[in-house]
Amino acid sequence: EGVLRGSELHDDRWAVDYPLPHLKTMRLRLSGSEIAGKMDPNHAPRGSLLVETERGLSELEGPLDLQLETLARRLSEEDPDVLETEWGDSWLLPALTAASERCKVPLPLSRDPAQRLKAQDSRTFYTYGRAVYQNGSIYLRGRWHLDVRNSFMLKECGRDGLFEVARLGALPIQRAARSTIGTALSSMQMLEAMRSGILIPSAKAQTEDFRGADEFLIADKGGLAYEAEVGWHGEVVEYDFASMYPALMVQRNISPETVNCPCCPDERVPETNHHLCRRRPGLVPRVLAPLLKKRAAYKALSKSSHPDRASYKARASAHKWILVCCFDARTRLLYREGGTLRIGRVGDLVEAHAEGTWGFKEPKRPLELAGIDDMHRSAFRSVRRVLRVPAPPTLLELATGGGRTLRVTPDHGCYRLEDGRLVRVRADELRAGDWLPLLERLPSPDTPPDTVELVQLLSARLPDAEKPLWRIHAVGLGERIAAAREALRAASRDYSAGAQRAWERSETLPLHLLSLVGLEGCGPVEFGRGKRSGGLVRLLPSRQALDEELGWFLGFYAGDGSSSGNMVRFGVGTSELECAEHLQRILRKRFRLDSTCTKDPRARMVVVQANSVALRGVLEVALGIGPASDKGKLIVPEVVLNGPSPIRRGFLAGLLASDGSVSKTRNTIAWTSADADFIHDVALLLGLEGLQYRFAFGRRMHRVELRDADEVRRFVRPGTLSDKHVRALHQQPGDAAGPRGVDIPTRESGLLALSRRARCARKAPRIDLTDAVRLETARIKLTQIEASARRLAPEDVARLQRLKSLVDSDMVFTRLRTIIPRPPSGDAVYCFELDEDPRLIAAQGGLLTSNCFGYLGYSNARFGKIEAHECVTAWGRETLLRAKDAAEGAGFHMLHALVDSLWLTGKPGTDYEALRRLIEEGSGVSLALEGVYKWIRFCPSKGDPLTGVPARYFGAFQDGEMKARGLAYRRRDTPLLIKNMQTDMLALLAKSADLSAAKALLPDLHRIAAGYRSRLRAGQASAEELAVTVHLSRDPSKYKVDTHSAIAAKALMRAGLTLHPGETLRYVISSAKDPVKDWRVTPLALMEGALEYDPVKYLELLDRAVKEIVDGLDAGPEQLRLF
Repeated sequence: EGVLRGSELHDDRWAVDYPLPHLKTMRLRLSGSEIAGKMDPNHAPRGSLLVETERGLSELEGPLDLQLETLARRLSEEDPDVLETEWGDSWLLPALTAASERCKVPLPLSRDPAQRLKAQDSRTFYTYGRAVYQNGSIYLRGRWHLDVRNSFMLKECGRDGLFEVARLGALPIQRAARSTIGTALSSMQMLEAMRSGILIPSAKAQTEDFRGADEFLIADKGGLAYEAEVGWHGEVVEYDFASMYPALMVQRNISPETVNCPCCPDERVPETNHHLCRRRPGLVPRVLAPLLKKRAAYKALSKSSHPDRASYKARASAHKWILVCCFDARTRLLYREGGTLRIGRVGDLVEAHAEGTWGFKEPKRPLELAGIDDMHRSAFRSVRRVLRVPAPPTLLELATGGGRTLRVTPDHGCYRLEDGRLVRVRADELRAGDWLPLLERLPSPDTPPDTVELVQLLSARLPDAEKPLWRIHAVGLGERIAAAREALRAASRDYSAGAQRAWERSETLPLHLLSLVGLEGCGPVEFGRGKRSGGLVRLLPSRQALDEELGWFLGFYAGDGSSSGNMVRFGVGTSELECAEHLQRILRKRFRLDSTCTKDPRARMVVVQANSVALRGVLEVALGIGPASDKGKLIVPEVVLNGPSPIRRGFLAGLLASDGSVSKTRNTIAWTSADADFIHDVALLLGLEGLQYRFAFGRRMHRVELRDADEVRRFVRPGTLSDKHVRALHQQPGDAAGPRGVDIPTRESGLLALSRRARCARKAPRIDLTDAVRLETARIKLTQIEASARRLAPEDVARLQRLKSLVDSDMVFTRLRTIIPRPPSGDAVYCFELDEDPRLIAAQGGLLTSNCFGYLGYSNARFGKIEAHECVTAWGRETLLRAKDAAEGAGFHMLHALVDSLWLTGKPGTDYEALRRLIEEGSGVSLALEGVYKWIRFCPSKGDPLTGVPARYFGAFQDGEMKARGLAYRRRDTPLLIKNMQTDMLALLAKSADLSAAKALLPDLHRIAAGYRSRLRAGQASAEELAVTVHLSRDPSKYKVDTHSAIAAKALMRAGLTLHPGETLRYVISSAKDPVKDWRVTPLALMEGALEYDPVKYLELLDRAVKEIVDGLDAGPEQLRLF
């Protein structure tokens, strides 16, 4: 008795209607006020424990042991099937369990008291453009624990959607509640594979077929978007393709194993060289087909009058979510950020933008990387997204000729030369002997400045506490001081009236007050730094020419300089006294400073010393050069990187004079340092000058060499180098026998094959006895081949043109010597997604490698392949183009199109259902009528009022429903008060019958905004309404820029709270521009006493949100489309 003898399943996971048992539920949460109970209890005050069942809500009171006894009794009496909690995983259940053990009061959270709670660790993962922190999970035995604060599916789709996902993916309910959509889809695919006898890959890896770079660049374009016509439009119809990508996978049989099958070469995919199998159904279509069918049924039932339509809508929503679905950190890069050239580690660069999030993220500021354009010329390429992913256990170090190395993941995209083409392969598919592309000349600044104003740099970079000690002097400054006397008096109460009159007479002003006066119309500007005790201030000229002399001074300082106290010092060997004299001349000429030159009794060197705190400030603060080698001195300053060629060459010459060598036997000069990163940076500087170099890395010392005899002589000149170096130069061969470097491989480029076909391979200069030749030789050979072009077949003529393009490019090639497995240098690896083709990045050493890109599926997909992804997006683009042609053929104008949706200008009396059928027939994919708008506004870009932004619009359907995308009220970080204001304004607009009626509501819209402004000014807003909600993108201790989020996170950390990347943080802006940074924001969790907020900042945010809606409503009919 009581033994289960067998079972038979009569249910079907694809059934649309299925019964669910009645589940008794007990809800546990904390009581709260404006803050407590609404935030994670780990980071906020905690209220009392509330227990809710079908019998009602009650609050537990009294001593802790009494509360536990009450809860235990209620659990036993109610015996719930589901324990639904808020913050149960992160705090509530662990706290109750600890209290139960401490008070020795058994708490039957599970139905089986003999079983301990099952716990899983917390994690941070990346999904849909942001980091998400998922608390550790607490699973119960015999009943389900569902934490509404720790379940994406429960929040988005409710229990009906959660149960649907669990049924489809064959997942336990408690796991399904805490799993990502990718986990559910993976489970469905593996279940189908097991039932069909298909092998499941043991590793989550995605393979890619071999192909040329040009083919890859054409195929991998992503979704298609037509820029919206900015402005207000009346009567617009929107059509959406129903689950376009999944539908195309089913319709076109797109699956990793069906792409490029051997049996169906004629089933071509538009715009690509791929083809698809039509004989064998693929795994992915077999999984998606019943899913699409079931979702369509649910969508139809959710729009019907069925009593369970709310449940059907939740299940359809769950289906929607199911259907949607590097370099080592130390690698050095040349990049341009916000218009400024910089060199840095890829890890530091990506971390600054990704802020600790895993996966892709858009850069916070405009970011460009050195690469090549479509003509294979060096150029900066815009970065669309940065990528940060966990590091695998092993990376591959690619070592090439010339000592170049690059450490990448085994699956990182690299390029090698084959038959004159760049062919993309994985790093682990490269072999020793392959020829890899190299960027001969890195892209330079477009219009480099000729001068720099040191006062501007100091004003921008000096700490506020330091600025009052600095003095600015300029002819004509006294008049500007007199004109701003009242403003200065209000801002400088610490100074007497006599001091202010002295400023006018001396035409000198403290730096921190300069912004009140300005320097327009003044003569040459000088500056200096005084002492806290007062005294004479020695002034230095502010404007400095960015020339070879300044570059030489900075280069010598990087090699043999240092600073401390009020001194700047240079160590010069006793055999290099010419350099000491040159330093003293520069100090007198450029900075008006006297210096001393004394013998160091402890070494064979002299010390050139200038006593000037101001010069030290220029080097350390204005130019960012540290005081010593271990404190940031070994860098290439931004003023050098972004300056003209003379200052770059001067820096290299000064560094050569201090830490370089000149060979006596070879046409070689070398720069040497114990810092390998600095040597890579010097090499990138050589690349900016178009100079070929090679590395030699040792155990302790490293060097980069220049071997071009002509270029060597440009660097080695009397007066800037020691006589020792000049004598060594005169002993060099001087016949340019040392080649600039191997440039073009003869076989892999196709040069040798073409020469043989043209019968000129043995003609001087011969190329049949060598593996590679210089560019000059290749150009001569191409001329000879063209002279014999009559001997070439048509396909050879195409190869000749391709080879000419290659030789005329900024690329050369280097041979891969070894591939060595290496451990990663950190926990993460990094990459970038470029905006446009060709997507090649110049990494350290100038090696060209691929950027990253999206794949079919998701990050944990076991069944995925980029070719399948490309087939889906290619058919998606083709489908949208066919829909556009069908609509325009029927006489309708397309206002906007975005991947799987299109908006058309409507016409009175149009049968939009008939139009839908016409477009559906023309496109070949099921199309749905989303609705007809009474009016719609496509919002402009913030940077350009005439440029549309995809997915940023709002409009009212004919039934009064409002649809909006991209507005402030849909952003997570918009305060609730501003969200409510926009919601009220849109609700009013939704009532308007047409565009003219919406325009007539403009005064009412301004009245709504005025009401919210009045509340802000009167201090009537609550903390909950003003709270800014953000997701932490990194550990608080790793923030380098003091944004509001960083300040709030660090404040919580100092208060003893632990925060993880992806966790939610809420704060109120208390004083946005307060000089004391910690006072600018107040975390809600630390808020005590009366609410203080910055009304000016919140009014600014409010006005911006108002403008987002009302812009253009006051324009005339013809102008409405411009807003």
